[in-house]
Amino acid sequence: MTNHPFRPVKPGEILQEELEVRGWLQADLVVLLGQPAQTINEILEGKRAVTSDLALLLSKALGTSPDYWLNLESAYQLDLLSGP
Repeated sequence: MTNHPFRPVKPGEILQEELEVRGWLQADLVVLLGQPAQTINEILEGKRAVTSDLALLLSKALGTSPDYWLNLESAYQLDLLSGP
């Protein structure tokens, strides 16, 4: 097992920061992505994983790459599995 000097960062936390920097509300992202509010809320709260479909939508809305979101999700999941 690997000791991490930091806690895993949920992709939703990064997404929340993106919203704040842009001055967007969660409702704005719901409209931009065409996804249910519940889906976006669950991602922001870390209760739902970023899927490849959602990564593509996020990349288009935020000007990032789908790989960015998938890598965040993958790193988060791996950190959870590797334990404290």
